[in-house]
Amino acid sequence: MPGSFERANQFHRKLQLLKTLDQSRMGMTMEELHRSVQNWMGSEFSRKTLQRDLKFLQEAGYPVDCYKTPDPSRRTVWKMEKNPDIRLVDPQENETLSITELLSFYAARQLLLPLAGTPFWDGIQSMWRKVQEQMPPAVWTHLEAELPNWLIRGPLEKNYEAKSGKISSLNSACLTNRKTQLTYQKSGEGETTRIVHPYTIVMQSNQIVLIAVEPEDDPEKYKHFKLDRIVAVKPLDKRFKPRSDFDPGEHFKYSLGLFRGSEPQTFRIRFAQSRAGWVRETPFHSKEIIEELADGSLVVEIQGYEEELVPRILGQGNEAEILSPESARQQIRNMTLNLTEMYHATPAV
Repeated sequence: MPGSFERANQFHRKLQLLKTLDQSRMGMTMEELHRSVQNWMGSEFSRKTLQRDLKFLQEAGYPVDCYKTPDPSRRTVWKMEKNPDIRLVDPQENETLSITELLSFYAARQLLLPLAGTPFWDGIQSMWRKVQEQMPPAVWTHLEAELPNWLIRGPLEKNYEAKSGKISSLNSACLTNRKTQLTYQKSGEGETTRIVHPYTIVMQSNQIVLIAVEPEDDPEKYKHFKLDRIVAVKPLDKRFKPRSDFDPGEHFKYSLGLFRGSEPQTFRIRFAQSRAGWVRETPFHSKEIIEELADGSLVVEIQGYEEELVPRILGQGNEAEILSPESARQQIRNMTLNLTEMYHATPAV
């Protein structure tokens, strides 16, 4: 739809214009602004268009204005005033939050919705109210009119407000190294009582997991307890001495998400030429190695866990093949035989 594309293009141009003005301490001439925004956009537009954009921003309530200077080579510059009411934590810095920073927070706020119910959410909501109080009403009106051009989708929305008490108790237990009694229920199983040493709480997308040691079961193993399966939390009046070898980054070093298997393996996966672009755009892991073959296909080498990687590769159908390890190839052979038998048979219902 040409009209929608043009409107989105205008929005990008105005947002970049605001950002350029915000980053300029001394202001910029019309020529400097024109050149800078054109370079960023990668396309040309007229000086009259820039003048219309500046006028629009002024009328919309943005603190943008032109000023005279004593420099004969830069007689008039455009600047955007900072909001003096919104400052960073350190008063020594005397820095304010810019309008473009506030607009970015406004647009991205819905990505933070999975934090609802966690100790962070109240702080996010409080900051949000302060942002709303400080932004000129005309700016909000303009932004809300432009946002239909943007659809920002984050993780599937999930609200942990009903578990906020459990999260607070777990957070406190992690901070104070208190032994904790969990009532835990795995899917399809009954409730069990566990005494654990909680180390940290991890969140990815909309999944919250407690990393803890269960000494009575295996004092050397860090286990994952999903918050959704925790029925009750009771911090005990006993402390434990945390192990010095725990490093959350190292713990998930080979994981694609929140999974942690026993031993990682080196995988070599060949992707057909038709999937080469997707592979480059959608990395499995930051440490993967990509080799391009003569026929345009790719071989990706990655260290990871069989339980996590095999389902991801199966999702690519016959456009991806695990070359090694052999155990993963055998797992897929067995699965293929079972699927063939299942889909050749008449459905039971």
